[in-house]
Amino acid sequence: MTSFAKVPNSLVSDPSVSDGAVRVYACLREHVWRFEQFGEKLPTMAALAKQLGRSTDTVQRAIAELEAKGWLQREKTGNRTVWMRLNNVAKRRWVTDAA
Repeated sequence: MTSFAKVPNSLVSDPSVSDGAVRVYACLREHVWRFEQFGEKLPTMAALAKQLGRSTDTVQRAIAELEAKGWLQREKTGNRTVWMRLNNVAKRRWVTDAA
C-alpha cells in the first residue's frame, strides 16, 4: 500500500532546512497520521532510521534541526518517552531508543 504524508510547502521550500530533515519530517507525519487513524505504535528511533536508510545519529540530528527551526517540539518525560509536536499537530507519544 502506498501512503502519503502532508508536508507544508513552507518547509519544503525553506533552503535553511536540509533535505534529510524534510524527509524525517515527512516520515514522522505519516507515522503520526497512522497512529491517529489506526492506533498503530509510533516507531523507535532505530526503526525510523532503518525505514529511511540512515543511521540513528543522522535521524537524531535531523530531529534536532527541525526542533531548532521550529518545525517540531520535544519534551522528555521519564527515560524513554518523548512528546513531540509537529508543526501544530497535536502532541503524540514518540518512544525513543535512549535509556
